[in-house]
Amino acid sequence: MSFALVGDRVAEAVTGSHVLKIEGYSLIKGLGIGKFVRSNTFIVGGRRWCICYYPDGNLFDNTDWISLYLQYDRTDPTDVADVKARFMFSVLDQIGEPVPSRSSKEVRSAPSPPKLFAGDSELSCVLAARSSVFMAELFGPMKENTMNSIRIDDMEARVFRAMLHFIYTDSMPYIDKEEALVITEHLLVAADRYDLERLKLMCEDKLCDYIDTSTVATTLALAEQHGCPGLKKACFDFLESPSHLKEVMADEGFDHLMSSCPSVIKELLAKVAHCP
Repeated sequence: MSFALVGDRVAEAVTGSHVLKIEGYSLIKGLGIGKFVRSNTFIVGGRRWCICYYPDGNLFDNTDWISLYLQYDRTDPTDVADVKARFMFSVLDQIGEPVPSRSSKEVRSAPSPPKLFAGDSELSCVLAARSSVFMAELFGPMKENTMNSIRIDDMEARVFRAMLHFIYTDSMPYIDKEEALVITEHLLVAADRYDLERLKLMCEDKLCDYIDTSTVATTLALAEQHGCPGLKKACFDFLESPSHLKEVMADEGFDHLMSSCPSVIKELLAKVAHCP
């Protein structure tokens, strides 16, 4: 954003920028028309600013759009300067570069009125571009014309939030150590369900680090059921050790593996039989 600060006698032009990162875009939708989320205050040119974000638009006519509002924080009662701001809002791509088709420039006295910025359907295209399943649900022939939401069943909110983080940033979210194994297992299932192959591979790689005698049976079943050959091989490699196999066979998880994936047991026994 570029700012021109105008006083009684002089005009000082300064420039600066601020990145507003919206965590969980889809989860904020539904806040309500005219309701907004305010960013933290940031300073440009010695002046304090913030951005107001309306996830459902600022007016009833704008419910399919998001609105952004650049606000000058005039907290000092002695501050009487006429402040004008030349600013540009842009959606940033995965490497942090502005998307030209989603950029908008304005020159207005601050505070500025809300600015219509990006349609909800346009941002939904990010979901569709990353997932063939979301593509079908959002834009496919089975989509209803009146549908304004997608119902997600059988998925915890924290897992869905983690999946959205990947979709919009192409990276794994931070996961607390105590929850890492469980969240990553569920995230792998979600990645398979929504055809997010890169996320699925990232989850496979992470789960390989958690393979031990207490987890390998469950992990092997997960790998078989969701088509994860790399993770499956890592489990087999671990179980080729006679001491590991003996300990795992005494665990309840092995009984579940036998009942849910009998073909894997046959494959495992064949590999073990060929071990020296």
